[in-house]
Amino acid sequence: MLFGRRLGRPLSSTKKDLLSEGDAKHSIQISSDDDNELNPATLFQFSPKALNVEIGFGAGEHLAHQCTLNPDEAFIGCEPFINGACAFYQKAQDSNLNNVRIYRDDALKLLSTFTIKSLDNIYVLFPDPWPKKRHHKRRLLQESTLSLFHQLLKDTGNLLIATDHVEYAEWIAKKIKKTPFFTWQNQEDPEKPFPNWAETRYQKKALTQNRKAVFFHLTKNQLSKE
Repeated sequence: MLFGRRLGRPLSSTKKDLLSEGDAKHSIQISSDDDNELNPATLFQFSPKALNVEIGFGAGEHLAHQCTLNPDEAFIGCEPFINGACAFYQKAQDSNLNNVRIYRDDALKLLSTFTIKSLDNIYVLFPDPWPKKRHHKRRLLQESTLSLFHQLLKDTGNLLIATDHVEYAEWIAKKIKKTPFFTWQNQEDPEKPFPNWAETRYQKKALTQNRKAVFFHLTKNQLSKE
């Protein structure tokens, strides 16, 4: 379930056109009446070498970087914030990106329609920490979502999480240890960014405030019931 606003500054007529054009080319629409599972690879007009999802891509710096760096892979970006979608669409237009689709709503609504073991990588970069205790239930990273991500990832899949919020990092670490789904590969060096990392505006802002990011490179565990 989504919490918070979807729009920041009002869009100019130019950005409204950009949003419309970007949606026409990249957006994903799902029907609540469709009970069939969706193979996400079918959203693309080529056979991707790998299929990746980024949840909450912000202004799209990391997503655009990965799309450009890996043209033979497919990317799905989920971002309900309209201004963020506009910012990414501008990057996609400037770089003529053709290997990306965008879902402008709650990522879990889309992911819950996907076939199991269909994704290679899931990125969750600088999610809202919802710092007040009464809002912790709004946090994206819960035991239930870790279970969903585990189901959706291929046996060799990765869950890649980054946060600059100390208490949220501790929360995530506890959830990982409490559940059987993932192994934290870089636990001995948690400040080491992921391979081919692109710094986001959220990370830059955190660094100016002397907050360092914690990176969770999680690999999928094989469970006995699978």
